[in-house]
Amino acid sequence: MTTIVYDHKNRQIAVDSRATNGGVIVSDQDQKWFYIESELWFMCGAVCDKQLLINSFKDGDSTYDLKQIPDANAFLVRDGEVFMRGVTESGESWTQELSSSRCLGSGGNFALAAMDFGKSAKDAIEYAKTRDCYTGGKVHVFNLDSMTFECP
Repeated sequence: MTTIVYDHKNRQIAVDSRATNGGVIVSDQDQKWFYIESELWFMCGAVCDKQLLINSFKDGDSTYDLKQIPDANAFLVRDGEVFMRGVTESGESWTQELSSSRCLGSGGNFALAAMDFGKSAKDAIEYAKTRDCYTGGKVHVFNLDSMTFECP
């Protein structure tokens, strides 16, 4: 899966780069963000469902057939603001503007606990990497104030 951290106080989003399939590490160099028009999406969940999640917001139809509910969630950056997006079990698309730190993915609970103890977004993912086998690789950090990724 993955771990994505939104640090509200420091206005950063951090994401790991591990990709897995069936419990096997496929790559530790995966890119889990992409631009669509003027939006930046940070995605976690089933790779095959990520486009379905995006389409649930782009098509203007907020309800999907239960057979097509995406197993994916995302942080979305638009105009410097951060939103969380997903689809409910009943197939309804939802968007929530974030006013506090949040974490997504299989290592999200570990990362959130690390942030509770004062860790940065990057360090929270580094900690999640020690506990969650689906979180790994390089950690990328996006700064919302400059709208750029930190150089390694």
